[in-house]
Amino acid sequence: MRVSLALMLAIAPNLAQAHSVISPSRVAAGVDTRFEMRVGHGCDGAATQEFRVSLPETAQNVRPVARRGWSVGISRGADGLQEIVWLGNLPDERVGFFAFMAEFAPTDAPAELIARQNCEGGASMIWDGSADHPAPTVVVE
Repeated sequence: MRVSLALMLAIAPNLAQAHSVISPSRVAAGVDTRFEMRVGHGCDGAATQEFRVSLPETAQNVRPVARRGWSVGISRGADGLQEIVWLGNLPDERVGFFAFMAEFAPTDAPAELIARQNCEGGASMIWDGSADHPAPTVVVE
């Protein structure tokens, strides 16, 4: 499988920051874009069984992309926050890509997405913007 140089360059700055990264990490406001969240491994040897991404209200027209062998759903809260949930099984030694389509409204600060990975046996990892677990962000230009 060939990976484009542009995709590698878009992901590379985020690889050292977190185990969950988003590509692209820069988009033009109002442009319908396919995003991919990358999960590099499970939780300390345990397989990933659920992956959740919470998107801010600036994310519009959000549509999850199906992933073979996984079910996917989306919920919208009263506060405008949207969450995509994928359910399936990703062995610890595999890399997973979870995709969705969306467009972002203009904003002064990067859009922060909260990612949560739930694994077999109850283990979980969350990227919520804390110092130890930076959240994936999208710069909207």
